[in-house]
Amino acid sequence: MAKNENKKKNFEKEIEYLNKGHQFFYKSVNPKIFDQSLSYWLNIIPKKFGKFKIINSNTDDKNNSLLNPIFIIGMPRSGSTLIEGIISSGKRKIPNGGETAIINWAVLKSVREENPKLLFNQNEIIIDYKKISDDIYKKYENLNLLKKEKNFYFVDKSLENFFYIDLILNLFPNAKFIHCERNYIDTIFAIYQNFFTKMTWTHSLENILNYLDNYLLVMENFKKKFGNKIYSVNLSEFTSNSTEISKKIFDFCNLEWAEKSLEFHKRTDLFSKTASNIQIREKIYRYDKDKYNVYKKFIKGFENKYSWLNKYNL
Repeated sequence: MAKNENKKKNFEKEIEYLNKGHQFFYKSVNPKIFDQSLSYWLNIIPKKFGKFKIINSNTDDKNNSLLNPIFIIGMPRSGSTLIEGIISSGKRKIPNGGETAIINWAVLKSVREENPKLLFNQNEIIIDYKKISDDIYKKYENLNLLKKEKNFYFVDKSLENFFYIDLILNLFPNAKFIHCERNYIDTIFAIYQNFFTKMTWTHSLENILNYLDNYLLVMENFKKKFGNKIYSVNLSEFTSNSTEISKKIFDFCNLEWAEKSLEFHKRTDLFSKTASNIQIREKIYRYDKDKYNVYKKFIKGFENKYSWLNKYNL
């Protein structure tokens, strides 16, 4: 119903239906589990990033030192599936894991095994290097991503991994991060128009803004700390100059670029389990900078809480 109102350019009615749809979804799930997940993403991990204390570390871990993972991070609907398809379609076909969520799973597993209360009450999160490293390695191995003939390159598009950049670099010293960015207004409403059942924070505009604010703070911190490991790609700029920017991405990842990488949509062996599965079959289109301007009024007032909204003249 919201999509139908969108086609008629009745945007007030579209947002009304979207609000109701997300509210109905909340009523359809277990509220305790939903609220626990929501609290984790909005209140817990944003306060814990950069506070992982590694114990039992082994600097001679030969397995991890051989791996060359490429992590695509950022907000949903920011071009991550596009970049994933391109990176995995160069001269060397790189295994593509999609949104594995392996790092987040391993962190939560580690905390549960040690002491779940530490996640809430302690300033640091204690991580046993050996245990978490073995868990993550086995998971990637089971997904058939660790291939010697590919020089152990693979792509993990778990966008929430921006919270774990420091931990990942402790585990995988050769890791590289491709940070996908997009106009914030476009990001907010592109997310809200989609139905991300597994992302609890996407079901209200207020929570999306909260998550986005945390993301901006975390990325600002890690860009300063690990700038040489992070390459940021703006979706609008990329679609306007895809050849030059894609070459820079491949160079950053120490991979060999090929023109055919920009024709990833023609591959019959490339799949995505995300909301962008249809888009991965389409060629690169020029970014529409005005598409979401009509929605700015629906978050008017939030600029008082989030100063980064001021540049959009709500």
